Amino acid sequence: MSGRGLKIVLAVSLAVNLFTVGAIGGLVYVGSRRQAARSAAIGNPLVRAADALPPAEQETFRQMLRRHVVQDRPTIRDSRQARRRLMELLAAPAVDRAAVGAALAQARADDSAVRAHLEDGVADFVAGLSPTDRAAFVGGFRKAALARWVANHPAAKGPPPAQ
Repeated sequence: MSGRGLKIVLAVSLAVNLFTVGAIGGLVYVGSRRQAARSAAIGNPLVRAADALPPAEQETFRQMLRRHVVQDRPTIRDSRQARRRLMELLAAPAVDRAAVGAALAQARADDSAVRAHLEDGVADFVAGLSPTDRAAFVGGFRKAALARWVANHPAAKGPPPAQ
């Protein structure tokens, strides 16, 4: 092959490689953007519901959530410890069914207590909103819950019927 032919082959190869790298980079970029959008849709509907509120109310809601999380930290920590204890019990050579049941019950009780406290706080917050803001919060909650359902059921033809 002559020097000129070799240069042409190298130029074509370089162009093909550049287009390939660009296409792969574009696919990675689009995929990451799609994943970010999906992650936003999957967020907790209670938290996403506040997105429909005016900025001042959104900030008040976030502060209320933070306050509840700080108050519930010991219970959250206890729940995590119960789950760790559960994993240790399940990994043991002989499973102590009573201890497994107790660890499950403890984790379940702690999780339920945290959820009840948070939901009571949300109910108190929503009760203090104006009727317009309350309707916006409920609409935002429905929209966020539907987005989460759709993101978690990509093959479904539609959400389950309302009851």
